[in-house]
Amino acid sequence: MKVKNPNYLNIKIPTWDVIPFLAAIKDKTGGNPKVKKSSYKKTGEIAIIDQGQKFIGGYTNDDNLICNESLPCILFGDHNKIFKFINFPFALGADGVKILTPRDGFDKKFLFYYLKSLRFPDDVGYSRHYKYLKEKFIVKPPFSEQKRIAAILDKADGIRKKREEALKLADSFLRATFLEMFGDPVTNPKGWKDAKLGDFIHSAKDGPHISPKYSESGIPFLSTRHVKHGKIIWEDLKYISRIEAEKQWKKCKPEKGDILYTKGGTTGIAAVFDSDREIAVWVHVALLKANYDKVDSVWLENMLNTAYCYAQSQRFTHGITNQDLGLTRMVNIKMYSPPLDLQKKFSEIEKKLKNSMLKHLGSADQSGYLFNSLTQRAFRGEL
Repeated sequence: MKVKNPNYLNIKIPTWDVIPFLAAIKDKTGGNPKVKKSSYKKTGEIAIIDQGQKFIGGYTNDDNLICNESLPCILFGDHNKIFKFINFPFALGADGVKILTPRDGFDKKFLFYYLKSLRFPDDVGYSRHYKYLKEKFIVKPPFSEQKRIAAILDKADGIRKKREEALKLADSFLRATFLEMFGDPVTNPKGWKDAKLGDFIHSAKDGPHISPKYSESGIPFLSTRHVKHGKIIWEDLKYISRIEAEKQWKKCKPEKGDILYTKGGTTGIAAVFDSDREIAVWVHVALLKANYDKVDSVWLENMLNTAYCYAQSQRFTHGITNQDLGLTRMVNIKMYSPPLDLQKKFSEIEKKLKNSMLKHLGSADQSGYLFNSLTQRAFRGEL
């Protein structure tokens, strides 16, 4: 079945067919051998691809476990919504990963990028998401146009990945610098005074516990997927009107220098909000107002992202299907309290390093935003 440009899809190019998901894509997972997590090896000849955040989950040496689908393959993580494009022989992880194969008339790389651009509900936790994917529609330009779009997005994605790798190296350097300046928080070798998160902040609040009314533009509304270790991701944004934002801000309004700290679903990840933009946050994001007489925000962000504090955040996270790092629990996360001037010295080191990286490479966040914008334009037929 084909439908021509349903209005609710907001697709502006009437000459492209729009195909229901199940008419465009087949689930070819069944019949392929699967490898249980307990059987993963750290090294081996055959990579195991699962739904984990890492591209490769583990390895096996058993040729009988190689996936029998023709390459390349598109894999979808049913729980975490991650798509992977695999162009080498691999074995399939056992839990929650699906193999998606296009029916006639689709380029696989084009389809991969299109599927990655789709949105899913925000508040379904660790639920399976394939049921939502089956409700989607897929645009179908002429095959030659699909190939052209895929080539453009491939090049843009390559640039983004190079920038991200460079910034990962900078992050590794900063983690090493943090430990050198302040010592491992587990052993506290420099003998700093013991403290808790609550000692360094004026307040810890979260967004309203009801879903807002979304709009096409306006105030960015950030959820946990926008908060990564030490950075805000300005991609895949949702928006609310200023009137709706004013309602949100009565409870908590983010300001430059505040720390966003994930407290629902994926918990225990911190990032300084270092922007003058107006934003609002979802209930699963805590807003920490730092006491600048006692702590530097950049130092506190890095402290919260240490393995020591992250492990505590996971112990304080309660629930199975709806995981929550409660506000009254998170303030008890233990840490140490080095001199404020030393904290600020570390903050200056980070600022200089990141400014240098941005000068030579540009911002990975900005390149991500531009890639996302380019993707949306591509699927509206504007390239």
